Amino acid sequence: MLVVLSGAAEHVLDRRIVDLRAHVAAMSTVALAGDRVPMVATTLDWLRADGPLAPIAVPLLGTDSTPISPFSWPPTGTS
Repeated sequence: MLVVLSGAAEHVLDRRIVDLRAHVAAMSTVALAGDRVPMVATTLDWLRADGPLAPIAVPLLGTDSTPISPFSWPPTGTS
């Protein structure tokens, strides 16, 4: 699942991604699906500037918020 945010200043969208990560982590049913369904978020500006193969997507689950490519699934180090 890829969530693309737009319509606000970059710093606002960055904060929305942080808030979305917190909200998703608090939803136990969503968290349980995290190993089967990739859940990432990006901004429309990142997508337009760097393209869909670049590390532009922030994982919505887990402790690592380092941007990854939306197509890098499964995450590195897992099977």
